[in-house]
Amino acid sequence: MDKTNLPTRIIKRMVIVLAVYPIIFFLGLLILFLGSSSAGTKAVLLFLAMTLFMIGCFRIIGLYVPSLPVESFLKRLASPIGLISGGIYFLLRGQSTIGFGLSWGAIIIGCLSVFTSLQRILPEVLLVRRLVDSYNRGLQPKLKLSYFYLVSQAGIGVLWAHRLSRAIITSLWKIHGKRIVWPLLSYSLRGQKKDVRLWIGEHASALIWVLAPGDPTDLDKESMHQIRLCMGKVFLLQLSVGDDRISTELFPREVIKLTIKFRSADISGFKMEDAVSTITHQLAATTFPIANSDERLDEELITMQHCLANKGLPPIAGAYLRFRLAASDVERFLCLLDCVETLIRISAFVLVANRLNAPDGSFPDGISKLFSRPSLGQWVQLLRDLCQVPQDDAISKNIVEFWSGPLAGAPVQLIDDAKGSGLDWRGQLPRSHLAWLDWFVWIRNQTRGHGSVDEDKVAPIWHSIHETYLLMCQHLGSITWLPGLASPDAKGSFELASGWCREQKLRICKPGVEPAFLLMGEGTDQSALQLYPFVVNAEGTFWLWNSTHDKEIEYIDYGSGQIKRWSLDGTDPIELWHTCAKIYPK
Repeated sequence: MDKTNLPTRIIKRMVIVLAVYPIIFFLGLLILFLGSSSAGTKAVLLFLAMTLFMIGCFRIIGLYVPSLPVESFLKRLASPIGLISGGIYFLLRGQSTIGFGLSWGAIIIGCLSVFTSLQRILPEVLLVRRLVDSYNRGLQPKLKLSYFYLVSQAGIGVLWAHRLSRAIITSLWKIHGKRIVWPLLSYSLRGQKKDVRLWIGEHASALIWVLAPGDPTDLDKESMHQIRLCMGKVFLLQLSVGDDRISTELFPREVIKLTIKFRSADISGFKMEDAVSTITHQLAATTFPIANSDERLDEELITMQHCLANKGLPPIAGAYLRFRLAASDVERFLCLLDCVETLIRISAFVLVANRLNAPDGSFPDGISKLFSRPSLGQWVQLLRDLCQVPQDDAISKNIVEFWSGPLAGAPVQLIDDAKGSGLDWRGQLPRSHLAWLDWFVWIRNQTRGHGSVDEDKVAPIWHSIHETYLLMCQHLGSITWLPGLASPDAKGSFELASGWCREQKLRICKPGVEPAFLLMGEGTDQSALQLYPFVVNAEGTFWLWNSTHDKEIEYIDYGSGQIKRWSLDGTDPIELWHTCAKIYPK
């Protein structure tokens, strides 16, 4: 069990015990020091005594200064101080010329070791205090360097964890040519509250779990909560005794798991080059570009990210997670196009479903043909037409008010950024979000529509699209994160699905495709809006209508970007909706 999960009182008692026994040994060595007559022996005894004394003192200090990572640097800082003490004593009391030379060498080495140790410990202390201060003040941490949070289970040595963290940042330095990240170990947060540790883990650029030999799924609830929330930047380093080899797989999906097998049970001799190479490649390609983009966002948009992670509508949250997992600027740009397109389709599907659900709900003849092979421009036109229809319910009003509302801020800046990147829009400057969608269709056709994407043109603008998308999600809260999707079971009850925790399957999932409902409200005020056949639940994954193909319906799983085809009782969406409504009445 990880000691960080023990009650604070028990941890303090353990630290006191660990601090007392070095001091007891110090007193014993001090007695031997006073009883010895040889200057050389006294110097050695003083070196050992001061080392143990400093270890005890550091552990006691750690009780009152939780942000001081004393456990991480006990040996590296305590031993040099003892070495300097022994060297100084022999210089004052010794008579041997060779001993003088060794004493000067010990003092110089000790001073250099103290300097390098302080060079490592002081930035970590400042980082922890800055993060804790930001947490206490309820602010987004503003740091000059990104940081990754390394958590090691019981049985993994502190020095080994430090070796791993130093190897990672050294490897990243070789890739980028400059320091872009700082490591933060869980030992540095031993005295902090659980909520503080979770908050720091959520705001880290990456989370690395080092799991001791055993069951790789044996994680405490705190760790699993962080994994679900921070998916896309989590690495599980599983150690196990066996042949000297390394294998990689996803555990769970979107989490990179490295299984390290070694012959000896002593992990101190384990070579970590392969693990470091895999981790740093992923950090450099995926994690840090997203972290750099996040630094441009304000506090409200960072909060929006957490809303999507925890309770976002699954297709929207899944598309956004795929963006955060992208490994290149082009891939991130294309994923963001899918993210915005998901908002367009969900908005249109909810307005269509509400219209069909109304007592006098009807559509003009031929509307079903629109769903046969619609282009993005046709989806936008459908949304524009639906926004002209008066709406009574709160969700539809929110959708219409947003898309018809005035344009300002990030969407306007995005058009200017695209112009500076060589994607010059010749049309009039949009004044509403609906008009902005005309520009969005144009930019999509200019990039993805040509079959190949020019990285030089899209790399500078995906950050602006990221900000614009999160602003849209924030204003479209009635469909992005306030409700949830579900499918009814045999008794007519619903199990809510939300967020991007895609490794958790719904308990009521059946083989095949089930109707999807938009759940609104809570308790007795909860209502369900039928989105079938526009949105379906395929064994826990929600697909969105794309087009028809012969007698099959083509869906898109925006969480994976894959096209899915399925045969239903026809391909007319209006007829399919009414058929399902008879089975599941209001």
